[in-house]
Amino acid sequence: MYRYVKGLPIALVVVALIAGCSSSEPTSPPVDTSLEIKGSVTRQRAEDVGNVEVWLDSTLSITIKPDATYSFANVAAGTHHVEVRAGFPINVEPSMRSVVVGTSDVTNVDFIVALKASAMDTLITATTVPGTFQMGCDSSDLFADIYWATPKHTVTITKSLEVAIYETTQRQWMRVMKQNPSLVVGDDLPVTNLTYDSVIAFCNRMSEVHGFVPVYTGSGASVQISPTANGYRLPSEAEWEYVASAGSTTAFSGLPDTVVGRPIERIFDDVNEIAWWGNNLGGVNTGTPQPVGTRRQNAWGLYDVHGNVAEIVEGARTKYTKTPTTDPLVLPYKDGPGIRGGSYMEVQGAPWLITLRGRRTIRFNDAYPFVGFRVVRTDGRGLEGLEG
Repeated sequence: MYRYVKGLPIALVVVALIAGCSSSEPTSPPVDTSLEIKGSVTRQRAEDVGNVEVWLDSTLSITIKPDATYSFANVAAGTHHVEVRAGFPINVEPSMRSVVVGTSDVTNVDFIVALKASAMDTLITATTVPGTFQMGCDSSDLFADIYWATPKHTVTITKSLEVAIYETTQRQWMRVMKQNPSLVVGDDLPVTNLTYDSVIAFCNRMSEVHGFVPVYTGSGASVQISPTANGYRLPSEAEWEYVASAGSTTAFSGLPDTVVGRPIERIFDDVNEIAWWGNNLGGVNTGTPQPVGTRRQNAWGLYDVHGNVAEIVEGARTKYTKTPTTDPLVLPYKDGPGIRGGSYMEVQGAPWLITLRGRRTIRFNDAYPFVGFRVVRTDGRGLEGLEG
């Protein structure tokens, strides 16, 4: 039996009274979501580490500001994880930070980043020993550059060199410089359309990434090249000809100048095997840069010393003499740096441009779609250090 109160069962009245009573338990304060986590992402060395992102709890990302700072707004109280990421390999110190947000903003959540050296950007894979060779040519030599490359003379290179077996690729350039100036784009194509100053900036940044002492200070005609720094640099004209020749004494590395019973013009068929040039790319002004390392290498393992793109070298171009020289490097500059080896634009009508001896210059501030570069690094060991 139920008893009724004003028409309602007593049980329902009791439930209503209980539901209407206020609880004596304390209530939690509202969560403050107006707090911030702030910090900075600074560079350990001079290389550009643009496009770096900072992540909060692996779900929210922001890019760093121009002043290298960042901030996450409207963060709830509690423990959060902050980390730095990039679309290219970097070293981050520390790799991740745990942050406890309480009743106030959290500041100085800082990171230090640097590019990570890896096999992809390791430019040096061949080592050459010091030695003596005959630089230039005589006017009677096949395909002689009669004005600039004569007379033949003795040159001694006193230090061993580490030499890039490939012309510097766009992939290697982009990992350090972040912007690709090349007109024909491809990861394994040589980087082109470069000014001299951009090339030496690349060399210095690569030196820092790999822990070497940068070689260059200044720019353009006022550049200073340290003789003692162990970083990456352009080869001198003499060094380039020495490593490109790889012991060869003919116009083309590893090829004979003549073959008994064969017309001399047929040597160009052999050049097609070691070089990308107008002869196998459709003629003058029709070719483009080709992937590095796709023609036959020379005796010391270097690819594309003939053709593909001409390579920038250090030193002002001056007339040769018969006087023997040691480690020649003509500075200061008068005009611009030299280029060697010829490019995809050369044709057999002017074959001296693609030989080991052909010499040309470019202007410091101009960029060319047929010009790239190869780097070297002084190993530091002289003739005496390699004996035994």
